[in-house]
Amino acid sequence: MTSDKTDFSSQTIKKEITTPLSKVSFKQVADFYLKELNVNKKLNRYITDKARIGHVMRFANNNQITFREIDEAFLRRFMSYLKVERKLSQRSVINTLIVIRTLYNRAIKQGIIERKHYPFGKDKIRIKFPETEKVGLTKEEIQDIEALDTLTAQETHVRNVWLFSFYLAGMRVGDVINI
Repeated sequence: MTSDKTDFSSQTIKKEITTPLSKVSFKQVADFYLKELNVNKKLNRYITDKARIGHVMRFANNNQITFREIDEAFLRRFMSYLKVERKLSQRSVINTLIVIRTLYNRAIKQGIIERKHYPFGKDKIRIKFPETEKVGLTKEEIQDIEALDTLTAQETHVRNVWLFSFYLAGMRVGDVINI
């Protein structure tokens, strides 16, 4: 038997015996993560990450799936599922993998899983952002939007908010609403 000369309290040892960290499920870590986002009022991220975690749970069809089970093979099948079955874009697939990676890193820090089981990185699952094609409006199209005069009061308000965002170099809608 080897020792890494780490000190443990009797309570730490008791907790590990009664509830081993290796038995902590992906969903338990994910639920705590989502609760943290909610408490910190990171609501946009909470909503999107909750949906992404939901994709993992539906694919796994197992609320007790462990981090050991979320290996390279699982992730490759999951990526195919997201593209083919859920018809998600490559960017959406990558965003979902980022959430899984975040939860995996938390689990490693908490001692739930060893780093040697980490399925991301060199010669494993690599997260590469796809090239995006920016599609812009022409000056004439913007002028046409400005000139619209057959809009309802609500549509006029929406147009004005959009133009406000546009003229502020594409300020995020959430920030515009806060203004």
